Amino acid sequence: MRIIKSLAVVGLVLGAAVSAQARVLYEGMNEMISKAECIAVVNITNVEQAADLDQPLIEGKRWPYAQKAIAEVESSVKGDVKGKIEIYGFELVKGAKQCQFAKGRFLLFLATDQTADGTRFWVGSNGQVGVRPIDDDKVLWFKNDRVITGDSELTNNAALSDVLTQIKGVLSGPKAGNAPSAPEHHLGLKDAGAAGGDEQRLRRRLEELTRKLENLAKEQQVLAETESMLREEIRLLESMIETLGMEKDKTGTADKRDAGRPKTRFTKEEAVMLANAEAIRNGIDLKKYNPPRVEFKILDQEGMWTVVYPGKERAKGNYFDVRVNDRTGECRLTPGE
Repeated sequence: MRIIKSLAVVGLVLGAAVSAQARVLYEGMNEMISKAECIAVVNITNVEQAADLDQPLIEGKRWPYAQKAIAEVESSVKGDVKGKIEIYGFELVKGAKQCQFAKGRFLLFLATDQTADGTRFWVGSNGQVGVRPIDDDKVLWFKNDRVITGDSELTNNAALSDVLTQIKGVLSGPKAGNAPSAPEHHLGLKDAGAAGGDEQRLRRRLEELTRKLENLAKEQQVLAETESMLREEIRLLESMIETLGMEKDKTGTADKRDAGRPKTRFTKEEAVMLANAEAIRNGIDLKKYNPPRVEFKILDQEGMWTVVYPGKERAKGNYFDVRVNDRTGECRLTPGE
């Protein structure tokens, strides 16, 4: 049982580190507009959050969801939606494009998921990028049609009316913004010239190919960075697993040593593994710190591990600590002062 539990913690650490460091690519403007099943301006009046993330509010075929928003539809640009709708978010799977909702006025891009019995329900499309807050009739929007790594790249503070007009333009265009069909794709320079030298069409084709090339280059850069991060995580986890094996060979020594300590969900070693993952998620190089000191206390009726990392270079404030909640596994990092 201890080995199974330890391996589960290793999996949790890997998931946390990979999801935190490997950047997710989000659809560009045209693709997001085309793929959304519904695009609507709504007013979210209520948001419900699951009290326990082990018990999601609804299980879809794609993901389990821990958040439900109630929204009043003001208008729709795509899809026939009216009145009050329910939308689910806060996907509980590592690597999912997660949507989180809040009260207020939003431009939403929605898709559907379904339960095991086939009941369909609304969910966010394209993660948080598809949840556009409306502030004073303005929306943070795309500057161009490129894949992005998060909604922080949406810096064009555009009027909502202009954004809706742009969306309608994409929807009314050929293939609603998708890549051109095969016959159009094969209409190359020779055919265009034969058709009368349509310069405007050639320029559009040039812009499209340039944009695709830029998107591919960006994806390759992200993949290369992700590969490097994953290799470092694999090295770290191999070291952790080796340490777990050494602890197992001590034949009960740890149990005798911890006999006076309150019963906990995590062992000391597992708490350190979770703390290490939190440090890595925050971009800290653990090689610059000495082995951590660990203690367990009951704080505000919650069991709490405190893992303190002293720096190898002696200097004021050259340390940090991570508190690990023994019940939930939630971690909070505090830098030295």
